[in-house]
Amino acid sequence: PPAHQRAVAAIVGAAVADAAAAPLHWCYDPAKLKEELGDAPPAFAPPQNPFYRVSPGSNSCYGDQLRCVARSLGRKDGKVDLADQAAALRERMTDEDYERTAAVRRTRAAYNEDQKASDAGPVDGPWRHGTVEAFLNGGPTETDASADALVR
Repeated sequence: PPAHQRAVAAIVGAAVADAAAAPLHWCYDPAKLKEELGDAPPAFAPPQNPFYRVSPGSNSCYGDQLRCVARSLGRKDGKVDLADQAAALRERMTDEDYERTAAVRRTRAAYNEDQKASDAGPVDGPWRHGTVEAFLNGGPTETDASADALVR
């Protein structure tokens, strides 16, 4: 297949795989997973993610980052433009759903470096990881390493 078809297939495949894996994101104990899932296919299992819960078929923040890269590449006719990727990342990661769950997370001790409790449970909705938080909180420039890392 031509390069553009392979590129589209790679992006779609990555987005589908991310959505299928989101319910089990951050779950690394095989025995616990077997106990919780039984023989159910992981993509259709109840969420076990200890940090966030998204609706079945939804992407994790990593899948959303992929969409930001794809959106920017589409806007820039396939050219890598880190400033535009940074803008796309800022647009998505400051949408109401991410802002709401980030605000909830800030009130929970399990997410607070000074308090670190283990009983806070997951937030209901999408979750931004530390690199995105650092980027949104003012990296050196809009094209800092946080945005650049999206394409590497």
